[in-house]
Amino acid sequence: MFGFSNCLYNKEDKLYPDNPCDTTHITYNGKIDSIFNTNTCFSCHATSVAPPDGGGLQLDIYSVVKENINRVYGAVTHQSGFKPMPLGQSETIDPCAIKVIQIWKDSGMPEN
Repeated sequence: MFGFSNCLYNKEDKLYPDNPCDTTHITYNGKIDSIFNTNTCFSCHATSVAPPDGGGLQLDIYSVVKENINRVYGAVTHQSGFKPMPLGQSETIDPCAIKVIQIWKDSGMPEN
């Protein structure tokens, strides 16, 4: 008999132990706003910035992000039909950050 019950090929944290992607307890206040801060999104998309400078999208306000999640996700993943963010960069943000945003989106976008 042949089995793969202990196969690690589908376990990202086991394959890439030096670069773990924490996908537990994802909330806006716990992880999503930190992703935006780390990727300097707030330099253009914050309440302190005039709305036209950031396309009117204030990522430091939970309700705005939740209401515009498809626009945000499309931009950070560089999907066709969306303005790729970060602006002027050919690469997307870190794949782990994208994964965390996707999981947050799929889980109903909890705030806390």
